[in-house]
Amino acid sequence: MRPLGLLVAVLLGACAGPAPAPPPPQVVVPTDGLAAVAQRELHRQHLVGLGVGVVVQGRVAWLGGFGYADRTAEELLDPDLHQLRWASISKTVNGAMAARLAAGGRLDLDTPIRSMWSEAPAGPTVRQLLNHTSGVMSYDDGGVDPRPPLSDQLDPGRNTGFTWALPRWVGQPLLAYPGTAFAYSTLGHNLAGAAIGAAGADEGEPADLGWLALLNSLTVDTAAAGVGPDVEWAPRPHRAKGYRLADDGLVYDSEDVDVSWKTPGAGLISTVHGLAAWCALLAGDRVLNTEAKALAWTPVTLADGTVSDYGLGFGLGERAGRRTVEHDGGQEKARTRLVLYPDEGLCFVAMTNTESASSRFPIEMRAVTDGLEDVIRAQRAP
Repeated sequence: MRPLGLLVAVLLGACAGPAPAPPPPQVVVPTDGLAAVAQRELHRQHLVGLGVGVVVQGRVAWLGGFGYADRTAEELLDPDLHQLRWASISKTVNGAMAARLAAGGRLDLDTPIRSMWSEAPAGPTVRQLLNHTSGVMSYDDGGVDPRPPLSDQLDPGRNTGFTWALPRWVGQPLLAYPGTAFAYSTLGHNLAGAAIGAAGADEGEPADLGWLALLNSLTVDTAAAGVGPDVEWAPRPHRAKGYRLADDGLVYDSEDVDVSWKTPGAGLISTVHGLAAWCALLAGDRVLNTEAKALAWTPVTLADGTVSDYGLGFGLGERAGRRTVEHDGGQEKARTRLVLYPDEGLCFVAMTNTESASSRFPIEMRAVTDGLEDVIRAQRAP
């Protein structure tokens, strides 16, 4: 069993290998044009802070921070320093873990989840939990409220990972027969994370610790190594302050709620550099080899033959005829987006510490990444 204090050290030693090859020549990007896009969207969408990143040829080529990490203190947002929530982009990590384990023969995606987590509902498989066809409830469509009370979220003795929160809802009836309907569920990803963590854990080790060990093994030796659960009660230096855009057009402080109880589905946090570095890893083959990418990035086909636009924790689409692997996120203190063009090694990420509680003022991270992409493609067009 891995001692908690030695976990990162063990993983660093285990992942050590031959000296890396010299980096390729520096990629030159039109920083003025990229900054202009970010500044425009910061003001147009009434954002307090905005962090953006561009990955070119599989490497982080540019990062930008705009607006404030803390408006009251007039602390400017630094993409290499301030920590912002990933929200549902966390699902890409959960899916990548599962695909990697499955490609290595350590996890059977089609095993019923109950055989791996005895309290789980009968029927759904790990694959179905990850591609949102399991039939399990989401936040507001089941018979119970799955959110732990705030007092439990902020209690270090109670909030010890994410599996502790599963019993609040796993006994609820399925809303659809597994494999028959696509219904987005962060809770389903949390449950899949328990099985993934168990598959990655040492004998006798809790699934929560196994999941964190897998997280570190995916992100070690990169700027993304600072990625981790956003435990509200735990000190996290340089965590950006969160804000909420209301119907009156004014911005208020967000509520301080914990998201670590749903880490595999929506609970990670890092710098903007960390998220961009994660996307750079996905663009290469270090995290996911060809087989694992095929598992993670193949759309699910429902029982009636309908093909969804989702794989294992990844949204699948296209823009201007180019294939994309992407995900958006939204929760308290955050709106986020990651879009990768896997055939080009090109990726764009956007993170803000502003959430929207207003239909009058929607926050659209897609407008940010599309704008950044337009600048890059205009540069490359000749």
